[in-house]
Amino acid sequence: MSEERPPEGGPSQSTQSKPQSQPASSSSSGPTTSSQSSSGSGTLSSVDTIPVTLPSVPEEPEAEPWGRLLPMARGFRSHDCVEDQYLFGRDSKCNYVLDDPDNRGSRKFQIYSKKHFRIYREGCEVFVEDYSNNGTFVDGILIGKNRKLPLVNNAVLALSERRNKVFVYIDLMSHDQSSLPKELQEKYLLTRQIGTGVCGEVKLAFERSSCRKYAVKIIKKKNFQSEGVS
Repeated sequence: MSEERPPEGGPSQSTQSKPQSQPASSSSSGPTTSSQSSSGSGTLSSVDTIPVTLPSVPEEPEAEPWGRLLPMARGFRSHDCVEDQYLFGRDSKCNYVLDDPDNRGSRKFQIYSKKHFRIYREGCEVFVEDYSNNGTFVDGILIGKNRKLPLVNNAVLALSERRNKVFVYIDLMSHDQSSLPKELQEKYLLTRQIGTGVCGEVKLAFERSSCRKYAVKIIKKKNFQSEGVS
């Protein structure tokens, strides 16, 4: 039998196998723990914490009221004056809203203004300013729209009518006037002390009718000795 040979110039059928390279073995290291990361020199690692005590913050004391309104009529409530001013009226934007359900159907309630009056203080003096066409009264005296009068201890506020007394004002920085002569009380409103002397003291006063300022000197008789007495 004759052997078959591939034609000359044809591709060779024999192939040579090449050995496959094996992957190099690598040594893997485990995760580094915090104990391993900390050095032996005594330094702290990133996960170590130090307890810190924060100083306590003192609470701000509550502001003390400088005046108080006590109700004299049904449907009104007491009110402490802490801020420098308060607006009173039927408008919901007022600081003190005249919205008691028992008063809404009354004739008096209908003549209260949306912005009826304002109570405010300037330094140590307290004033009431009238915004109403129907009037605000202090101890029976009509203030007048866009005018003001000083407000002192035990003053009575009335709205729309002199007899409609709704508040009595208590001055918590009180300057009592009960010991003053009646004629002086009727014409002037005495407020804070503005000076002292050997014979007595000087107080700031406001004329009730015009709100004009005056200085009133009060002399205490007990500081003087009667004649003939050593």
